[in-house]
Amino acid sequence: MAPKKAFIGRLVNGFQSFFDGIGFLSEHRLWRYTIMPGIISLVLLLVIGTAVYLFAAEYLLSLTTNLQSDSAWIEWLLSGLRLVIKLVVLIASIVIAVFLYRTLAGVIVIPFLGPLLERIEIILTGQKIQTTITKDMMNALVGIWVSVKYLLVEITLLLVTIPLGPLQPVIMTGVSGYFLGRGMFDYLLEKHSNTLKQRKTMAREFWPEMEGLGVMHFICLMIPIMGPMLAPAASLTGAALLFYKQET
Repeated sequence: MAPKKAFIGRLVNGFQSFFDGIGFLSEHRLWRYTIMPGIISLVLLLVIGTAVYLFAAEYLLSLTTNLQSDSAWIEWLLSGLRLVIKLVVLIASIVIAVFLYRTLAGVIVIPFLGPLLERIEIILTGQKIQTTITKDMMNALVGIWVSVKYLLVEITLLLVTIPLGPLQPVIMTGVSGYFLGRGMFDYLLEKHSNTLKQRKTMAREFWPEMEGLGVMHFICLMIPIMGPMLAPAASLTGAALLFYKQET
């Protein structure tokens, strides 16, 4: 096992692994394995984001519909208020959509990355890591529970950090980034652990890398169209590169 670097170095390694993942996909011509999960990821984020925005915007704007005035400047202020509401709702919708996306992606998107992970394993280790159907079903149930737990933590922190003002987006990016990175590592570690406790122990060994990788995953999701399509595959590949590199 390779010696560990300091925290900052490992965090940077996590950031870099996202781009290493993209390079690995290109070098080994694995892009065909990213098409289906990429499309599902994009559709999922668009549906969630649109639904959240339309619901929130309709509700908040309805609160201003009864505000009428014969004064031109008051009407101008009301128009400005409605514009501000739309912008705030848009930003909030993006954040909430990513929260919900991360929760659902573990169940809907990540399983479609299975063929990609198998190819990566063969390239890096010379063999495909086999698991039983029973273990796969148990891992799926555990994954659902963990995703819901992470969502509750994110929502709680989102509410608690409201008084922090401009610091809140920075904190929530770090929190969401960690959970995104953890989700990718969990999918990988499922094959290398026999119990949930063992998986948690292994995951703790990589938490700085998870943070760096997950933040890049989060940032990539903000890129229209290509971001959601690219992020899951690049993130999973980056996680695999980090894991198998440390194992050698």
